[in-house]
Amino acid sequence: QDPARTEMVERIERESVRMDTLIEALLTLARVQGRPDSIEREAVDILELLTLIVEDAQFEAGIKESRVVLQACPPFVSQVSGELLYRCFENVIRNAVRYTQPGSVVLVAAEMNLAGTSLRVRITDQGPGVEEQRLQRIFQPFERGTSEPGSGFGLGLAIALRAVEMHGGTISAHNQPSGGLTVEINLPRQA
Repeated sequence: QDPARTEMVERIERESVRMDTLIEALLTLARVQGRPDSIEREAVDILELLTLIVEDAQFEAGIKESRVVLQACPPFVSQVSGELLYRCFENVIRNAVRYTQPGSVVLVAAEMNLAGTSLRVRITDQGPGVEEQRLQRIFQPFERGTSEPGSGFGLGLAIALRAVEMHGGTISAHNQPSGGLTVEINLPRQA
């Protein structure tokens, strides 16, 4: 009943959730840094995966009076780890929502090449972008945004990089001339 103890218990609960999140991220990073052949693969429609993530991200974006828009292409079914790619796209899209300006749009654009052998997904926010000298470092573990040092652990983009590389793809980031950041993910179709 003591208000001071109630506040302490709430703080302990918040810290426990934060520690659980950190441990889960570290375990995922350790797993994706392991052997690529050790991950279980299944036929996954990556566009369906993106649709689910965008729907979930709408809630967070709505709090900022922002939106997340998906420009989709036809289904792209590939033999992948759905869990790892889900985490990859979720990390990138949630970062975009976190850094985009209130009232703006985060655009998730997916397109296949003409042969249908690869998929390119571009996630563009309307935020401050990233300093040019940090553009490659943002994919390193524990590298966090300077504008919000208390948010996250700096593992999301490192996990995204490893997950994409395990699937034979590439990930890169570049600033938009009009402001904002675009993260581009290219994935070859896996048979």
